[in-house]
Amino acid sequence: MEHNEKTDLWVDLPPNQHKLFWPETGSMEMYVKYRDSKLNSQPFFIATVHHTVLRMDKGTAICVNVTGGTSGPFHVTFKEYAEGDAPILIKNMCADLFLKIQQQGQSPVTLLNPFTSLMYTWDDPIKPRQLLWNVYNNKGSGFFIDVFKDGYGEERINFHSVPSGSANPNKSSVESSSSEDSDTADSVKTTLNRKVRRDKIVVYWICYSDGLQKTLLFTQEQKNRHLYHEVIFNQAV
Repeated sequence: MEHNEKTDLWVDLPPNQHKLFWPETGSMEMYVKYRDSKLNSQPFFIATVHHTVLRMDKGTAICVNVTGGTSGPFHVTFKEYAEGDAPILIKNMCADLFLKIQQQGQSPVTLLNPFTSLMYTWDDPIKPRQLLWNVYNNKGSGFFIDVFKDGYGEERINFHSVPSGSANPNKSSVESSSSEDSDTADSVKTTLNRKVRRDKIVVYWICYSDGLQKTLLFTQEQKNRHLYHEVIFNQAV
């Protein structure tokens, strides 16, 4: 369906079929949904060349490819999601850090547990496709990574914790964290008369192509970072 506030007209497209489509508005945005489903996809452009993975209902996904437009009409093709289609596979190899993943400028935040991975796609495909990551409880704005390029880097983050014995042993020792660039880095105070210890952690990241799949890996272990870098980029750090 075209993004059109004046009408709610859906075009039925059977499998392995095609139809001519003439936009009625200048938005050049479209939605898609499965037949008999009430859940619409996020909007996507139909007059811009792109490859997008759209989240659908019941945990499924569909791929849309828009091509052409140079000397002829644009072609919008839908296909089933397959391995390698996701924009980025994110791996959290940090032993005790929960990571926050977010599209810049968007509200939804995905929490990634230690030693888990996630096939990530954009929350709003028509907005800038820029990825931010952060540490759970960090009040800073996060760290940008250009996932369309191979590369690597590190972030040094101030991490505030309650020393052993100063808090309830049945509770987690982590109170909050903040990056050195955060305006709240020095604002963490003692809470409930407990002393807060300020530590520093380093999180290393590597962005690379693994076959057809773009992958973003996080680790706290420098030796692992060196190993991954040698294997992926075939050069020592």
